[in-house]
Amino acid sequence: MKNILYYLRSDNSFIKFIFIGTMTTAIDFIIYMLLSQQLPLSLSKSISMLCSSVFSYIFNKIWSFHNKNKTTLSYLMKFYFTLSINMLINVNMNQFIYNRYGTKIIAFITATGCATIANFLLQKYWVFKTKEDKQ
Repeated sequence: MKNILYYLRSDNSFIKFIFIGTMTTAIDFIIYMLLSQQLPLSLSKSISMLCSSVFSYIFNKIWSFHNKNKTTLSYLMKFYFTLSINMLINVNMNQFIYNRYGTKIIAFITATGCATIANFLLQKYWVFKTKEDKQ
């Protein structure tokens, strides 16, 4: 546990990822709340995540992970595969918590928190891994 805390303090990418994630989540939340007034929850959550993913891709690639490589089909495929895993965790957890507690906000926060951990690890160590990270 001490090693994890030391790593998180010494690696600014996590702090930047959380900041970008907060902005992405705000975009996600606004779209989700608007759409969920008219559409089923899971569809609303799926659409809101897809919309916010463009912002997330651009700013995490450039700012959080300092990846200056050209965006390629491979990057996009890895990113959206990672997003699919994130979405699977997020949408299912959102529905589970909502069914259990009946509150959208609690469902949203819990689902987002659970998916954040997997998302950071996959983006840092697989999607945006640079040559410098491999050394």
